[in-house]
Amino acid sequence: MSSAGASNLTFTCPGCGKRFSAPAALAGRTVKCSGCGRQVAVPTPGGLPPAGPPPRAASRPTTATLPQPSGMPRRPPQSPATASRLTPPSSIPAKAVAIAPPQPLAPSPVAPPPKQAFPVGTIAAVFVGVVLLGGVILTGGPLNNWYGRAVRAAAKVVPVAAVVAPGRVIRQSEVEAILSSVRMNDTSSTNVYQQMVTSARGTMEMSALLALAINASAADVESTTRSAALADSAADTVHQQKAGYLEAMVQLLAKAAKASGSSAAEVDAILSQVRVNDASADTVHQQSANYCDGCLQLAAMIARKEGSSASEVSSILSDARVADGGARNVYQQIVGRLTGFVNILALAAKARGASASVVESVLAEMRTADTAADTVFQQEVCRLNAALRLLGLAATGN
Repeated sequence: MSSAGASNLTFTCPGCGKRFSAPAALAGRTVKCSGCGRQVAVPTPGGLPPAGPPPRAASRPTTATLPQPSGMPRRPPQSPATASRLTPPSSIPAKAVAIAPPQPLAPSPVAPPPKQAFPVGTIAAVFVGVVLLGGVILTGGPLNNWYGRAVRAAAKVVPVAAVVAPGRVIRQSEVEAILSSVRMNDTSSTNVYQQMVTSARGTMEMSALLALAINASAADVESTTRSAALADSAADTVHQQKAGYLEAMVQLLAKAAKASGSSAAEVDAILSQVRVNDASADTVHQQSANYCDGCLQLAAMIARKEGSSASEVSSILSDARVADGGARNVYQQIVGRLTGFVNILALAAKARGASASVVESVLAEMRTADTAADTVFQQEVCRLNAALRLLGLAATGN
């Protein structure tokens, strides 16, 4: 074990050898090793007194900005992501905010596709489905969106209808499993940064369901979520954990955009810009803002291809650019970009058959929570949770 600078301590787990870095304020306390689960004591350099636990996320999430952590090490790029150039943050105080070490989350993998039964007496349903599918192949365009909604609705009553669906029919139970995992991990979070990781992970998993629903390759989707889990285990801070999940979201939404009919050239142009911005980012927070912008741009592509009004999508993108230009720091950039992302997901969910009243209730709940938020970080959690639910609605179409 050793001391690293005036503010951080580095030490190793005596059980598995995993290295940790912790603020000096945690000296004398114990933390749980994310490698083997052992309780490890944080060393006390020069007799520093132990400090109290990290701040618990306020139960009333809203708008005043906190002193913002700065100087966080950037996260090494993992793979292609997306977006437009970042506006450098105006001024970020030099004082760093102490955070807890990464905490393992309860597993909530994307559920495997249900086995399709072929019950007796459904030959007629299959025949009708094949006829409709032939019509889609011949005509394409808007009929394809109508057909997808019709098959998703039929699959609730006649399971065999899922066989001819354009993409995998996502069950409500798969969505509820992710929502339940997020709620459980959120309850056990000790601060708002851990809540952000929980929400980002759930939103990534729901993005995987949307990609599968639109007919992205199941093998590609699984590979991306597996890579995100590996990146999470290697992260040194909760901020790096969150950035890893946001980057995976970019990749999953890119797969969904291509599956929805967007050209490979359009999608790859966004991914290329994300890679450029990622390479020039100085901190993990700028990387996260970059990934949020990529998600926004790709969601706009998906919404248009799924039948949303092009003018409504363009209006939301325009509002996001205005908010981005007025942001005073990178944290407000993240919130502004996630706001646009949520509003475009609302359009996509309705275009894929979700009830307009249900979609509007999600947006209303986000606005209510936002007015009660005390920090930009709580605002970010509000938006990630709204995106999580809207992605689920878009994936199931209800």
